[in-house]
Amino acid sequence: MLLALQDEFGADVNIALFGLWRAKQGRSLSPSEFAALDILVAEWRENVVQPARRLRRAIKNSQDGSAAVSELYGSVKHVQLNSERIEQARMFAANEVAAGSCDHELKQAATLNLEAYGRMLGKVFPLDIVSGLASALHTMLDREG
Repeated sequence: MLLALQDEFGADVNIALFGLWRAKQGRSLSPSEFAALDILVAEWRENVVQPARRLRRAIKNSQDGSAAVSELYGSVKHVQLNSERIEQARMFAANEVAAGSCDHELKQAATLNLEAYGRMLGKVFPLDIVSGLASALHTMLDREG
């Protein structure tokens, strides 16, 4: 579902995950708070994360069964994941940029955050994706709890 937001709507999965993390805390973010997060990580995403993702996908689509290509794919995947971790760390380190308002139930906050992020992007995320992610978060946390 997150990849659908990325591939079909131009969403940054890491920003969406930040919104879901805030939902776990009962916080809902505004479109302007999502815009502040986007500004915070835009240069890193555009210059590092997205090129690494494109390279990984290009290698994946050019697999020839050789060990060398498979090893290269694994190395580039590692670079992409590490670059995304750095993006996440930058958002978490500056989370006061998007503190959000309090006192929302988990699923409600998750829904509000995904909808607000979509509005910031000028998009309307499909209800099935939004409710699916909110429910998945709720289910995952129920299992932990």
